[in-house]
Amino acid sequence: MAAGHPLVASRIASYIATNFTEQHVSRAIEKFVSLSSKYHKIPLPVFKHKPTFQLSIEETFVISKNRLAFEESWILLQLIAFLVQDHPDFIRLFLFHERPWINGHPELTFYRIWSATADEKQSWLSDLRRVSFGTARSPSDNRLHFHPVLIQYIQEHVQDRVNIIRDIMFLAIETKERPGFSSFAGTLEQHLTSNLLSDQELHCARLYKAYNISSEKLALGPRSDSWFQEVHG
Repeated sequence: MAAGHPLVASRIASYIATNFTEQHVSRAIEKFVSLSSKYHKIPLPVFKHKPTFQLSIEETFVISKNRLAFEESWILLQLIAFLVQDHPDFIRLFLFHERPWINGHPELTFYRIWSATADEKQSWLSDLRRVSFGTARSPSDNRLHFHPVLIQYIQEHVQDRVNIIRDIMFLAIETKERPGFSSFAGTLEQHLTSNLLSDQELHCARLYKAYNISSEKLALGPRSDSWFQEVHG
């Protein structure tokens, strides 16, 4: 989880040194690892751990948030935190996929973000990159990467988790079921496959299970029930 993020690695080392000083280094590290859940998350106290004269991980995130130029940028980041992260193109594909039918669904909690123009979404992504919330893997790569620790922090602290997952699940299901979906042309659309959308639906179901949220709160009916049956066995 700390790979690629020097601040996180530093705070974890400091947290271990501060809280397990009576133990041998290897034993202290083993105990720290045991605090992590089966979902490979860092223990929540690490986010607030503050070495002398230094900022905590949480404080650095808050500072970056306050530097954002647009309120929508932070909302977008919260939505991104619940998207599949392990496919290099999925976030961009999902965000920029054209959904002309979305105008008929103003009941979506985050309708303002989902229905925004491509230029608006790009400006919000650029805003996230400007404050280092999102990083590109190379100067020529415009795909943003979001560190797993940032993703975990948002998932754990977001206030509207249920509605975020409901919106995403609805869009994944509805996009896949739209007539002519498989015939979309263009560089972006042709890669947003049914398999990728199914991966997102399963990801949403797993998040609901991880946060002990009942499927009834989705209010999506039979279209989402099969995923909950799968993750709950």
